[in-house]
Amino acid sequence: MDFKKFKHEVKKEDFIIPSMSDKVKNYSKVEKVSYQKEEKERIALFPLFKGFTLLIPILIMLLAVCIISFVPNGDRTYNYGLYTIKDARDLQRVISIGKQFDPNIPGFGIGGSKDDFLEGAIPDMPNIEVGENSKPNYSETNKQEENVDEADIIKTDGYNIYYMSHSWGALFKYNLKTEQISKVEIATGLYTELFLTDKYLVVLGYKSTYYYSSDVIVNVYNKETLELVKDYKGYGLYVDSRITNDYLYLVYSQPNVQNAPSDIVCGETKVYPYTDIKYSASVINQGYTYILAMDLNSLEFDVHVQLGANYWQAVYMTENSLYLTSSTYCSSLKKYTLMGARYTISSYQTNIFRFELDGINIIYKGIIITSGIVNDQFYLDEYDNHLRVVLQQQNSVETGNNKLEVYDLKQLDNEGLYKKVASIEEGIGKPGEQIKSVRFSDNSCLIVTYLVIDPLYYIDLTDQLSPVIIGEYEEPGYNTYLHYLNDNLAIGFGVNDRETYEEDGTVIYSFAKIGLYDISSKTPIKIDENIKYESIDVVSNHKALYIEGEVFGFAGEYCEYNKYSGSHKSDYVYDIYTINYDNETPLLQLVKRFASTNEIYERMIRIDSNYYLVSTTSIQILDSNYEVVKQVIFK
Repeated sequence: MDFKKFKHEVKKEDFIIPSMSDKVKNYSKVEKVSYQKEEKERIALFPLFKGFTLLIPILIMLLAVCIISFVPNGDRTYNYGLYTIKDARDLQRVISIGKQFDPNIPGFGIGGSKDDFLEGAIPDMPNIEVGENSKPNYSETNKQEENVDEADIIKTDGYNIYYMSHSWGALFKYNLKTEQISKVEIATGLYTELFLTDKYLVVLGYKSTYYYSSDVIVNVYNKETLELVKDYKGYGLYVDSRITNDYLYLVYSQPNVQNAPSDIVCGETKVYPYTDIKYSASVINQGYTYILAMDLNSLEFDVHVQLGANYWQAVYMTENSLYLTSSTYCSSLKKYTLMGARYTISSYQTNIFRFELDGINIIYKGIIITSGIVNDQFYLDEYDNHLRVVLQQQNSVETGNNKLEVYDLKQLDNEGLYKKVASIEEGIGKPGEQIKSVRFSDNSCLIVTYLVIDPLYYIDLTDQLSPVIIGEYEEPGYNTYLHYLNDNLAIGFGVNDRETYEEDGTVIYSFAKIGLYDISSKTPIKIDENIKYESIDVVSNHKALYIEGEVFGFAGEYCEYNKYSGSHKSDYVYDIYTINYDNETPLLQLVKRFASTNEIYERMIRIDSNYYLVSTTSIQILDSNYEVVKQVIFK
């Protein structure tokens, strides 16, 4: 084809591609007319569709807001999980919700304590003569759970006695073989307690630095040379600590969060990224809570950082689990938490966080949310895959009942809440009575409540799914610490309801007491007591009690005044008791009293067949009959 001719043909207005058929041309014209008709109709209906078109994205946005408000950060697996802070702005968002919360709301109480229960008859204490290659047998700190050690001011490994003296501001080490005392100065104003392992001496310190804050210090020493091998420093309020299976777990909180969390290890500051911070939507997130986990063989550690309450009521720990409890008035929770309160504004809500312990790894497992107040570690007890919890309800603004609840730790719902499988909702205390002490054994629970008199309740937990109140015993005053001696007997330390006790013209100041209770019938009966104490250390600190089998000792104060002679006597005392079965009814028997006007008794420990009574000035070495054979003076 001639190209010029082709170009000329293309310029013609009526040029038609030779391959296009007439049928295709006609279809194209018809579609064009149809399109123009539909466009006119669409324009006519536009005002009607315009409203619906704008409404759809608005509905989508509202749905997204609901999801975001229900799911913090949009990454919630279930309602009560722990969620991750994304950045500094996200941190301030969560903190700001609880910023105006007033922690001075009335109703928070600190309850009593207790110790671990020994089933059946208690064997006599061992009386072992140790040879050159024998390992010493010795007593341990009075603690709540077997194989879970608690920090105290005195520890022993059978070869040495370690004593943290606050009056001296020093750590003393007494070697039994060489009879030499070593001394390490401790910073002024630092309150400390001790842990002891096969390799190390762990000194925990906490020192107030300014209002509502302090330094939390962990110093790890070679227990033989007392050389410092590792030191850790955090900023905050010491909460509690435990050691199990050579791992240290320490909890402390840091109020008034301004920056990213940090600590100091061997003089070097470590700042944690915001993405390391977890938080719960069910508590008032006011500050950081740190859980330090340290391997006491390798000294490697990790820190779990969580936003939480400024004040944790209790830390309870078993070999495999750690529990943190926080009780808050529900009206505050409604205002200052993302999830709000689950209960009415006239009650307290307690959140119990459960963590699994895997070496230095802290793994969040779930939560219990219930009404009431947990006052101390002894309100909780884990047994046979269940957690038993006692909750105080009554206070000046509340009328609910005290209760006991049982949770199945194998049943976790899709919201992350453990399932309650049993409870006692009524009958624990008279109207208005608060709980003063709780003590669990495997198959029972003792609870003391108080307003005017002290009812001691026995609760049968043989069937955990059907707890039953079997009996109660009423007496003046109340017990703050309960301890099972065996299946048949329990002792209680507490507060007397009278100020003085008069005997033969002598007035004895009587503010504290010890009682012996028969629980064999599951209805408690007091069978003996001693109320002649001005104070007893165990009333406020269960670790101050020495106890092995049916022999126990404690420090206190004794004060008397003779009306006829005008003489006044005031002594610091350490009393050693046992149970006397010579009578028809078992009785308390005071077997030895040590008294002093100038030295305060701290603790007594046993190593093999000897006893070591530690005071603020000396160590008195006692034989098996509690007679002093030697005294070592601190210098």
